[in-house]
Amino acid sequence: GFDGGTDEVNLVQGYWGAIGLKVNQELLERSLYEQRNDIGDVQVGVWTVDRSSVVKADPTRMLGTVADGPWGINYARWIRANIYGETVVGTQTQPPEGHPLYRIHELWDQTTKEPDEAKRNALFKELLDIHKEHPYQIGTLGEDPSPVIVKNNFFNVGAGFIVDDTLRGQGLVVPAQFFIRG
Repeated sequence: GFDGGTDEVNLVQGYWGAIGLKVNQELLERSLYEQRNDIGDVQVGVWTVDRSSVVKADPTRMLGTVADGPWGINYARWIRANIYGETVVGTQTQPPEGHPLYRIHELWDQTTKEPDEAKRNALFKELLDIHKEHPYQIGTLGEDPSPVIVKNNFFNVGAGFIVDDTLRGQGLVVPAQFFIRG
């Protein structure tokens, strides 16, 4: 999986070990991780959940359909092939009848078609609420901070920036407001 959270993974391994769950931690090169993912050989993976600053811009983490860090990968492939008509590689398994994934994708479909912003937001909130009832992803950190170091004569930079991939880094800071004195 993702080589960015070794300390986090060690903590989780310790917590799970304390309640009797055996964890085999193995850091894989990305293409091998993806290959094992494609055949359904990854039971629990570790990956960043970026794309969360503007979730509706790229909801694949919440839909479970992103290829590099999915939850329920075999279900996700079935959904991508059978609901969205995509050509997918790898093992597919139809989720059991009544599985929350069906409702998640039904709500996403409604969200994408709803012209009224308030109704659209309410539909998407309902989608996110499913994750509260059925936590398919275990978060350990929140958004990664993005420290910015500036020279003493560089002003109006601001604080509280995050690292996120949704907009490819655009819009996270506002360089137009920066200025240099002296």
